[in-house]
Amino acid sequence: MTGDLGVLVADKDMQQALRGLLERSSSLEIRPLVGVRVEAMQGHDPAVRLRGVQFARNVFARTHAHLLLVMDLEGSGASEPAESIEAQLDEQLRAQWGERGRAVVIDPELEAWVWSRSPNVGPELGFESTEILRNWLVERGLWRPGAPKPIRPKDAVLAALRESRLQVSSARFAALAHKVSLRNCEDRAFGRLVATLREWFPPPR
Repeated sequence: MTGDLGVLVADKDMQQALRGLLERSSSLEIRPLVGVRVEAMQGHDPAVRLRGVQFARNVFARTHAHLLLVMDLEGSGASEPAESIEAQLDEQLRAQWGERGRAVVIDPELEAWVWSRSPNVGPELGFESTEILRNWLVERGLWRPGAPKPIRPKDAVLAALRESRLQVSSARFAALAHKVSLRNCEDRAFGRLVATLREWFPPPR
């Protein structure tokens, strides 16, 4: 084996986000990872759902000890809940990877992970503070008062960047992944990802 972890994702935004996130071993409360490889699959979320297990077998099986499949529920073409798709993919992965392979399905999409209570979110999206950004989104009907995150997380990100006249790019997700507080993210899929990493790669005692 040449690496601890192979990750198959649905697009370049997710690729950059996972790369940035996995570099934060201390914040994730895991040991530093060696030889991480994050690949974006052509065909996006439907491709990961339908062909990702086979693709990952060809790409990672001989080189990486553990595997994650990460995709969005939105745009995947699936009608089942995220948890059901995860269970289906986990079962398919088990033949090759045993308990060393796992799927994470984000409901509805990657941008849900952006909207933690971190003070870095607002400035990274071009606003003076996260509170100002949240109030701005509430005024425009993109965030219900009292809700933990916007109604449509991706639309909220894009609206904020347009207002700030900042470029929409995969690098933006890498920057957010490096800066946003991980302790305040309450997203179910993010919790599953972190729990999996802690199970596989516990910190040294």
